[in-house]
Amino acid sequence: MKKILLPLFLLFLVFTANAQSKRSIYYYYKGEKVYYPVSTDRLIVGMNQTMPFAELKFIVANAIGISADSLQEIQDNKQFIIKFGKNKLIDEKPYVTKLLQLQWIQFARPVFLSESGNYNSYGTEFIVKLKPKTKYITVQKMMESNGCTLVRKYPFQNDMYILSADKKANYDALAMSNLYYESGLFDYAEPNKIVYEALSVAPPNDPFYNSQWAHNNNGAGQNNNPGGVIGVDMKVFQAWEISMGSPTIKVGVIDQGVDLTHPDLKANLLQGFNGGTMTSNPGDGAPTFAGGAHGTNCAGIIGAIANNGIGVAGVAPKCKIIPAVIFGGTNGVYLGDAAVAASFDYIRLAGADVISNSWGGGSVSSTIDAAINRAVTLGRGGKGCVVLFSSGNGDAGKVGYPASNSQ
Repeated sequence: MKKILLPLFLLFLVFTANAQSKRSIYYYYKGEKVYYPVSTDRLIVGMNQTMPFAELKFIVANAIGISADSLQEIQDNKQFIIKFGKNKLIDEKPYVTKLLQLQWIQFARPVFLSESGNYNSYGTEFIVKLKPKTKYITVQKMMESNGCTLVRKYPFQNDMYILSADKKANYDALAMSNLYYESGLFDYAEPNKIVYEALSVAPPNDPFYNSQWAHNNNGAGQNNNPGGVIGVDMKVFQAWEISMGSPTIKVGVIDQGVDLTHPDLKANLLQGFNGGTMTSNPGDGAPTFAGGAHGTNCAGIIGAIANNGIGVAGVAPKCKIIPAVIFGGTNGVYLGDAAVAASFDYIRLAGADVISNSWGGGSVSSTIDAAINRAVTLGRGGKGCVVLFSSGNGDAGKVGYPASNSQ
């Protein structure tokens, strides 16, 4: 009897492990597999053509029998999210099957959750960094064999490329990045992930300096409401007795972009960068969508001009701001790990002393780690940039990534 039970028990363990693995995903980070749980309440869907969202959502809703309000638009108009309601357990297979019957759908898959509880997803793009002895012609042969194509060369590193998993590769960037890493030819290979609701909430852009109680708390509280504790503030007045900053100090603000025409910021703004297009042309660094004010708020807290009779005053009003855009939607979806890394590299090479990031909640990324490491080791002429991240929102109990980065 024991001889029969033992194989059955082992079989049960194998079955259980397989069942659990289907509810998680992994990719390689620092040479090890990192696992993240798959969400059961939403799907990411990719398309091979663009379509007006107002039309798209009703077609999809009718095809799979859900409310049109369940669909959420993503910034590139070739992906969208289907929300099934928080904590609602779903079996995604019937929905995926029906979605793939629509000829313009490339893929449909669950999103996954980072350690801080933010929704993350991946599409067709993945990032590779070649080992020193790996030649690009080897990568070309792999792409031809695996059904992948080159999206672009990473502009700040000669040994990095952004690739796309095409039809032959099932449009699966995660599977391809794992396959490429396991070849032993790459320092790292990982999906070009996006993060949802990654912004840290900033205070509203109040036009009256006397409401900036955090500069000098006189006990009136926020917006002059009673109940504030006198002296609980940032001691900005005392700091200003030493310095209000200097035009030679540059602060990078990686966010939604900054209003380049704002009268209280314009004189302090330097050439910006668009992480999505990886360009620094005139106009880059401005928000790419209506309502993207988070980066402007953050830039104002840092460097709004003082003593000009306009708006508010930043804590370092004589410093310069380098804006970089990594967000492309009002819902706080950033443009991918490659866009984040490129923004760090641009700002570092533009001479930044400090790089400010009021966002987080992603899953770990060798691509972002490497860009942060270049900033803190190569920035400021080898002294290293000061890199700051918000730790997270909502009392999540864990410090979100990239704030948890130990570089």
